[in-house]
Amino acid sequence: MGHRVLVAYGSRGGATAELASWIADELREHGCVIRIHPAAAVSDPQKFDAIVLGGPIYLGRWHRACRDFVRRHRSTLCARPVWLFSSGPLEVITEANEPTPVPFVLATLRGLPARGHRTFGGRLETDAGGLASWWLARSGPAGDYRDESRARCWASSIATDLRPVPTIGHSLTTTAAPLKALAARSRNASSNASNR
Repeated sequence: MGHRVLVAYGSRGGATAELASWIADELREHGCVIRIHPAAAVSDPQKFDAIVLGGPIYLGRWHRACRDFVRRHRSTLCARPVWLFSSGPLEVITEANEPTPVPFVLATLRGLPARGHRTFGGRLETDAGGLASWWLARSGPAGDYRDESRARCWASSIATDLRPVPTIGHSLTTTAAPLKALAARSRNASSNASNR
């Protein structure tokens, strides 16, 4: 059975929820057992082997549900592998221009400690509600800057990181049988030669 992974997210307009679903789908493709939930709806993450938590950035702050999740479940998060992600910049984000995480995320990365963080572009429709969204949408950058393939690639790297590393003892055990068989064949060959 694969690792049980919780993908928890904060989202206002649904863009980050969809981003979380891409991450969850990719982890599932790699054999993980996935539960995906809004961060505010998660009451007990202790039953999961690993946690991926992400939310959008608004005015320099990570989504409140994600901040609250970290505060509520800090001891659980410290005891298992955790990855964080952010979304929101209205531009195409690549490895070359990935921004520094906002202060709360940076502090969380150091404090848990989390295994990694990734920032993805956001989505803003021209008819977005709210004063800040209205202003941003009309200043020019409205559009969908999310990159599904980049999100899935990151999720794939998480799945790889979760795979157990073979121990030296296991490696020796797997190579012992072929070596014993080779030694037995050598003994039989020597015995046959001496009997001729």
